[in-house]
Amino acid sequence: MTTLSISGAARLLNVSQPGVSRLIKHLEQRLGVALFERDKSRLHPTPEAEVLFKSIEEVYRGVEEVTYVSERLRHGAFSRLKIISATNASLSLVPEAIASTTKAHPGARITFFSIPTNLLASSLLKSDANIAVYNGQIAHASIHSQEVTRWRLMLAIPRDHPEVDRPSFSFTDVAGGNLIFYTSDAPHADYLMNEAKRRGVEIRRSLEVASAYSACALVAAGAGVAVVDGVTARVLESPRIVFKPIDLDETFPLSVAYNKQRPLPVFGQYFIDTLREAAARGSLPNGLASFRSGQVHALKA
Repeated sequence: MTTLSISGAARLLNVSQPGVSRLIKHLEQRLGVALFERDKSRLHPTPEAEVLFKSIEEVYRGVEEVTYVSERLRHGAFSRLKIISATNASLSLVPEAIASTTKAHPGARITFFSIPTNLLASSLLKSDANIAVYNGQIAHASIHSQEVTRWRLMLAIPRDHPEVDRPSFSFTDVAGGNLIFYTSDAPHADYLMNEAKRRGVEIRRSLEVASAYSACALVAAGAGVAVVDGVTARVLESPRIVFKPIDLDETFPLSVAYNKQRPLPVFGQYFIDTLREAAARGSLPNGLASFRSGQVHALKA
């Protein structure tokens, strides 16, 4: 159709001229119509051939479109990943994983926001989000949950605190002092209350916050000291606040979850793997990862 000759078609297809002649003859026999009129070495397409050629062109354009769409699907161009996160993970770990994901999948579309911990499970079940990053575990038959890392508690104190040079502190002394505490929905609030009770110490709870981020802001302002999670401490050390080891041995899981009944976009698992890598790279301030509970010094009143 484009070369208008047997020899031209053979060169274009890189086959022999007899092969092209046999192919045309076979098509004409199968279709029951003539496709070309021969004029010596020239071929003139019949109206039927013109119609067939247009149909074939449309098919090829369709194949090219499928190939193009498939390639974009591979990079997540037509999917949106909605990520919700607890506050501590939203400060650093989740943004790092999102940045890596968008670099690896340039077409990826991602929505990211932090919400209260008690709303994470319902958001997954209602399909308001694809992935949740949170503290603890979600026990539900429709939700798949996996641990990303574990964090331990540490003490946040103002940098101008009189005991700032102490290498570590005792929760027994901290709990009865000027301790910024947490509302009941904070991931480690119950643990701290039970630990204070076990040690026979009463927590005054004159200041309460919902997140370690808010607690650190109060510590930086000189309002007191706070027991915070290592995920928050990883990014909030500043000229006004220092994190110190404290004799609390419990560790807490940071997990990721998604709805089993709603498969993730192609780059969803990539985000989860990258989140795990970001957590593995993260280091705690002041060598806290190597702290052992025996290394404790009392915090003076």
